[in-house]
Amino acid sequence: MNNKWIVCLALALTGCGGSGLGGTWKGEAAGWSVTVVLDEATEQSGTSYLTGTVSTNKSACFRDGTAAATLVNGKSAQILSTASGTASSTTVVDITGELSGNTIVGYLEATSTAAECDTDRTAITLTRQ
Repeated sequence: MNNKWIVCLALALTGCGGSGLGGTWKGEAAGWSVTVVLDEATEQSGTSYLTGTVSTNKSACFRDGTAAATLVNGKSAQILSTASGTASSTTVVDITGELSGNTIVGYLEATSTAAECDTDRTAITLTRQ
């Protein structure tokens, strides 16, 4: 195996040189404890598109959901996920913020078919684990 492929494989495994949004992120806001796991997907014109999962401590509102995330110009992040809960609700969790190293500082908002699951836009900090 030539050195070029070894370097490429090392970068793919470690995430170096990628969008910087891949990995496991955790944060808390307004009673929500959120875990986001993102994998690198594609990049086009300065925007990285990632997929993964979101889980929360609010099982009545939101069980494990599939995440779609974007990172624009290596800085502005958005993570969206939809899931159902035991309260027969469908909830959308929307996290937006700015990436700086191993931290995303921004806002969480939850919109649900169950009023008790709605959460107005509130500050959140996610930290890479």
